[in-house]
Amino acid sequence: MHQHCVFQLLNNWETSVLEFNSFFLTGVAIYNFHKDHIKKTLIILVLSLIQQIVISGFELAAVYVFVIALFFVFSNLDNIVTTVLSSVGKISYSLYLLHAIPGYILITRLYGAGFQVLPNVLITICAVIIVSYFMWYFVEIPSQSFLRDRFEWGHKKRVV
Repeated sequence: MHQHCVFQLLNNWETSVLEFNSFFLTGVAIYNFHKDHIKKTLIILVLSLIQQIVISGFELAAVYVFVIALFFVFSNLDNIVTTVLSSVGKISYSLYLLHAIPGYILITRLYGAGFQVLPNVLITICAVIIVSYFMWYFVEIPSQSFLRDRFEWGHKKRVV
């Protein structure tokens, strides 16, 4: 079953690019928002929302709007945002590794088990975040410490 999902995703990469392009555009919009380009941010978000509606329908578009709304709510709460974004930044590489194929497999499995779109997506997001945290804590941190100690990265070399 897992192989089928992976091969289906890889064989239909053109469709996948179209399906997930709105999320890429959202990243671009968030970058523009961070750089205070509000007009560009709004235009990109509207385009990505339209694409989300056309490609995925209104139900997934509602999830998309909800997530974007959360971002803007949290972006106005400085202390909370700093903590949340710092935490997300720490696990971002793990999120990057786990969101695509493992996330797709989980979504496919939950959908096959009869879950509706909204609970399916929310469960998958929570699972990927939790596993990403453990991956960061138990793999990334020890690996970074090992490499730093082994190769003395970050330490000044003594000049004799």
